[in-house]
Amino acid sequence: WDYYYYFAHSEYYNYKHTANVTRFNLPCSDNSGKEFSFAVFSLPGTGPNSPAIVFFHGGGMVLGDEDMYDAYIVGHETGAVIISVGYRLAPENPFPAGLNDCYDALVWTIENAHLIGVNPAKVSVGGSSAGGLMAAAVSLRARNNNLQPKVNAQYLHIPVLRYPGGGTISWNEFFHIQGLNAQAMSWFWAAYSADAIQCMKDEECSPLMTRNFSNLPPAVILTVCLI
Repeated sequence: WDYYYYFAHSEYYNYKHTANVTRFNLPCSDNSGKEFSFAVFSLPGTGPNSPAIVFFHGGGMVLGDEDMYDAYIVGHETGAVIISVGYRLAPENPFPAGLNDCYDALVWTIENAHLIGVNPAKVSVGGSSAGGLMAAAVSLRARNNNLQPKVNAQYLHIPVLRYPGGGTISWNEFFHIQGLNAQAMSWFWAAYSADAIQCMKDEECSPLMTRNFSNLPPAVILTVCLI
């Protein structure tokens, strides 16, 4: 965490002050009357045919916004145009509200690629932690809806990919650790979806539980190991 914090608040953080930033608001597509926001980050000199990453922040589905530093890190490292999405948060907006916003941001990016200088055939999705959940679920929905052009790739950084249910070996082993332990994760999940059984069955709530992994975008999955 010291390593991550240092880089997030030094040269990577400077990306925010170097990049061009354009902000948008879109009406939510579920007739709630609400809006969600997103920010488009691009480095000076970015060409009209650039790759893009529609990025979803972490925060346990209940915290965060489009200005969290993980979006800056990805932008700094890749040079891609970053569409960082401030999706609606639980518990005020439980599943699938936030996911709907994330998917709508992807569709908007593809349909309006010319406005932000990106190639619609080079649009990927990515996210950290809970954002990795959103990215994986968005990829499933895009495949199921036959969204064209197809999502180019998935970047899943320490993703949360399934409702814990009865737990796993690691879930039980690290149940009482300090920090982000099983008790805290249970709280986040309960805020996101009150129906645990349905969430475990729904591939958009628990992407790892899908029965069909075919025709999905190639994925880079970064995990961590507790020693």
